[in-house]
Amino acid sequence: MLLATGAGTFLSALDGSVVNTILPVVARDFGAGVAPVQWVVTVYLLVVSGTLPGFGRMGDILGHGRVYLAGMGLFVAASLMCAAAFSLPLLVAGRALQGLGAPSAG
Repeated sequence: MLLATGAGTFLSALDGSVVNTILPVVARDFGAGVAPVQWVVTVYLLVVSGTLPGFGRMGDILGHGRVYLAGMGLFVAASLMCAAAFSLPLLVAGRALQGLGAPSAG
């Protein structure tokens, strides 16, 4: 249990720090300014903050293990979507999905 929870927390923290580090590269590669690129970080934080209480309650109702695994699956799938993103809006959408999976996975 500790290993699974630690892995989810580690992935979420690693994801946040890596994204902050590569923002200049994202801006250059997508030819975007600072404001649009900030949404890559902001949308994740907004979704995580908004869904955290709901996922806690969902874990109480459905079982924490089941909700954890579903969140981890969504987080990993969204990470693959972010890695394959060919446009900034697609990257922002992937980050929003990561934010949806993160409260239950981390």
